[in-house]
Amino acid sequence: MKQKAERCGCAILLAISCVLSGSVSASPDNGASSPVAASAQAGTAARQSESLTAQAGDPTAPLVQMQFTYLYSSVVSDSSDDAEQLLLEPVIPLPPNSVIPLTQIIRPSVPFLRFPGGKSGLGDVDIQHVFIPEHEGWGTAGLGYTLTLPTADHRDLGAGKYQFGPAATLIYYGFENWQLGGTITQSWSFAGNSDRDDVSDFTFQPIVNYLMGPWYIGIGDFTWDYNWKGDQGWTIPLGFQVGRITQLRGHHFNLSAEVLWMATRNGDAPAPERGVKLGFVWLLPE
Repeated sequence: MKQKAERCGCAILLAISCVLSGSVSASPDNGASSPVAASAQAGTAARQSESLTAQAGDPTAPLVQMQFTYLYSSVVSDSSDDAEQLLLEPVIPLPPNSVIPLTQIIRPSVPFLRFPGGKSGLGDVDIQHVFIPEHEGWGTAGLGYTLTLPTADHRDLGAGKYQFGPAATLIYYGFENWQLGGTITQSWSFAGNSDRDDVSDFTFQPIVNYLMGPWYIGIGDFTWDYNWKGDQGWTIPLGFQVGRITQLRGHHFNLSAEVLWMATRNGDAPAPERGVKLGFVWLLPE
């Protein structure tokens, strides 16, 4: 377990270094500025915040990000205990090159979980890799794959299986100030612990955001899941999110809060019935 934790720690540090290497920092001008210059700078900052608001909610945008989200579930089904999840999710865009003439978006997802019964630790690590063509006037679409690694520290914190399958994402800008779209994946297990059940999961993450300058509201970034094995059906969380793009000392951040209610769930495993999710995202535009 110690070796597994060390390997995962190295993976996290590598992801962070990739994110930081993709950023370009700008030093603020400490010199005196005129009211006209200050007004122009404020206007530029406002326009940049509006642009970042759209990019932050767009899974196809080549925006370097370091995402931290914390989910607290006060009520967990089939248990009297609460649960927590801390998710580290860097977004690593790669520009087109001579080998792959498409923009690539890589999203590792590293969860740290605390479940009822005192079970806590690292969960299964997911990696989503999508290839994005040129942006169109109506929006953007992309295709790629999803890969799950059985890195969980405890049996109850992961599936115990290597999983792989296709991924697709789409964002539509046909309605002013609205972001509509979603990301879908289908993964199957192909290796792992033979004592664990095979996996066949379909996921859909809907995107519904309304943009208001640096502010936005939406249904949150929860994922709907359908488990094909055992005819266990859908897990569908519903939420409401409010967030804002803000700037501090020359750096841009996406701060958000959302509430969760579980409309339906599959299987008999403990699942959050309601909770609160907080998001802190460091945005690193070029």
